[in-house]
Amino acid sequence: ADSKRIRNALVNFGMFYAYNERAREAVPLLKRATTISVGYDEQVYYAIDLDNIAFTHQRLGEYAEASEYSLKALAVIEHVTTGKYIVRTKGVILHNLATAYVELTRYAEAEANFKKSLAVLQSAPAEVEPWRLETTRKSYADLLHRTGRSKEAEEMAAQSKGEASIRAPALPQQLPAGGAAPRRPS
Repeated sequence: ADSKRIRNALVNFGMFYAYNERAREAVPLLKRATTISVGYDEQVYYAIDLDNIAFTHQRLGEYAEASEYSLKALAVIEHVTTGKYIVRTKGVILHNLATAYVELTRYAEAEANFKKSLAVLQSAPAEVEPWRLETTRKSYADLLHRTGRSKEAEEMAAQSKGEASIRAPALPQQLPAGGAAPRRPS
C-alpha cells in the first residue's frame, strides 16, 4: 500500500508540474513512478506511467522521445488482458503516439494510430468517456487539415460535435493506482 501511495504522489506531482510549465521537473518524478509500477501485478499502471512520460516529453517539444515512450507503453498494454482501464489506457496511448507522429511529420503513421485509437475507444462505451473520443476526433481532424484533406476534417469535426460532450477534468492525467483521477489524451 505504501508503494502505491508513493507512486500516486509521484504521478500527481509530476503531472501537476507537466501542466504548469515545469515539465522538465516532471520527468524524473514520472520516471521514478515507473520504477515502482513496473513491479505491479496490474501492468496497466506501468503502461500509464510510461505514457505520462511520453506526454511530458510532448509538453517539452521532444516528440521523438515522446514517441519512444508511447511505443514502450503500447508494448506493455498489448500484453495486459485483464483488469481495469485497459481499453481507455490503450486508446489514450495510441492517441498520444499519433500526436507525437504528427509533430514529427510522420503523417501516415499518425493517421493509422488515430484510427486505431478511435476503434479502441469506441469498443467500450461504458469505460470510455465521450470527451476522450471527442479529443481524439479533434486531433485526427487537425491532421486531416494539415494534410490538405479539409472535407474529411470537416466531417470528422461534425461527427465530434454530434455526440454528447462532457467537459474534460481540469487536470487530465492517467489513473493512479487505486485512484480515480481521469486523463485526457492530449
